[in-house]
Amino acid sequence: MSIQAINQYHNAIHKIYQFSGQSHEQAIKNEFQKLINHYCEKWHLLIVSEINIKNK
Repeated sequence: MSIQAINQYHNAIHKIYQFSGQSHEQAIKNEFQKLINHYCEKWHLLIVSEINIKNK
């Protein structure tokens, strides 16, 4: 994973906290997904953030 991608993630989290005052999971999950997807591109993988599973 590149240092640049990690720095972008940290900067985005900092901005979210500055503007909203929140740093919980729901507030930062999109930025974390972007960071993980950046890593996964190298391996031709895709992260699916949420899947609804219906009970049978």
